[in-house]
Amino acid sequence: MKFLSITVNYFQKNSYICKNKREIMPKIYDYLGIAIYIYLGDHKPIHIHAKYDNNEVKVAFWIKEGKIVKTTYTPLKGKFTDAKMRDLKKFVSVFKETIVQLWYQISVWEIPVSPVKITKRI
Repeated sequence: MKFLSITVNYFQKNSYICKNKREIMPKIYDYLGIAIYIYLGDHKPIHIHAKYDNNEVKVAFWIKEGKIVKTTYTPLKGKFTDAKMRDLKKFVSVFKETIVQLWYQISVWEIPVSPVKITKRI
C-alpha cells in the first residue's frame, strides 16, 4: 500500500482537486497559460480538461482501430476567447497522440507524470 500512498500524494501535489466530485485531476501541460488536466481514473471517451481563467473546455478523442478519428471540443464553464481556442486546437493537433498515451498512463496505470510547461506558441 505504500506505492498507492506515494502515488496519491504525488498526484495531489501536482493536481487540481475537483471539489464537487472530490476527484484528483493531474496537470499534464501548461500551454500559454492554458492548464491541461486529466481526471485520475476517468471514463472513456478519452478526454482532457483545458482551463484558462475561469473557463473550461472538455476535449474528447474518438478512437477507432487504434487511431484518433475525431476530436471534439465541449465548453463546460464560460467560454475561451477565439484566440485561446485557436491556441488550444493547435496544441491538441500537435500533441493528441501523446495526450492519449498520458491518459492511459494516468487513468489506467496510475503512473505519475510531471506537468510540462510550454511558453512558446506552436
